[in-house]
Amino acid sequence: MVGSRDLSAMDIETSEAIETLRADLRQVEVTLSVKIGTSVEASASTLRGEMGLLRGEMGQLRAEVGQVRAETGQLRAEVGQLRTQTGQLRTQTGQLRAEMAELRGDMTGVRGEMAGIRGEMSSMREELMRHSQVLHESLRGDIRMIAEGFVTLDRKVESLRRPADLQ
Repeated sequence: MVGSRDLSAMDIETSEAIETLRADLRQVEVTLSVKIGTSVEASASTLRGEMGLLRGEMGQLRAEVGQVRAETGQLRAEVGQLRTQTGQLRTQTGQLRAEMAELRGDMTGVRGEMAGIRGEMSSMREELMRHSQVLHESLRGDIRMIAEGFVTLDRKVESLRRPADLQ
């Protein structure tokens, strides 16, 4: 009977120790849950802020692309005007040819006028070519800027993904 009293006292002590451990574990669990929740919320808040910044940058890029599109539309309109002017020049050239047919009797005068007209047409053509080349180079520069912007944006997105992948 003396041995059974020692055993029950030990069982009570063991039971109390187990309950104390359980209470301590619950307290640690609650503390860790609060800390983890706070950390997760802070990380989520930071990510939300960064996403907001990215959205702002995307909006700016979209606006810039819209501007480039508007400028491209203007360039197309200018090219259309150049085509109209070229058509007008062609019409004028046809009229000059008709007049030449009527004035064949006076070849000396016509040859002098034709030489002048050909020189004007050549200089106009060269001027149109130079103007077209300037427009093309300008457009190339704009396209390069957009491409560089996309590369920069892609790098930023990749750099934001890497820390997220590590966690």
